[in-house]
Amino acid sequence: MASSTPEKQLAFIVLLQTAAGFFELSGALAKTVFKSVEEVTAAVPPADEGADALLVGRLWATALALAVLTTRLDSLSGEWMVLAKKSRKWIRKNVAVLGVEGTNKAEKTAALEALAVAFL
Repeated sequence: MASSTPEKQLAFIVLLQTAAGFFELSGALAKTVFKSVEEVTAAVPPADEGADALLVGRLWATALALAVLTTRLDSLSGEWMVLAKKSRKWIRKNVAVLGVEGTNKAEKTAALEALAVAFL
């Protein structure tokens, strides 16, 4: 991915997004952030006790995909804005299970995205 053009990187990310708007925590996603699956998994933010691990992984993966879009592919923002909007909507709907800072879903979503950007 490092030698790919921004357009190819964007096309790869688009292929990873599900119809619902989230991304799976996978080797393909890890490749987009230039980390190993183990590194990505180890960085998953804490969640409420009993939270569904699959959901938590999807939240983290989706935040990471958004971080790549906003930090590495910002020059193509006109092409990925709809994708990002769909992902943020999905995160806001599900973010309550995470132990990230914030008193409401919008603040928690912003905090999760900030963690993902810092991880990159």
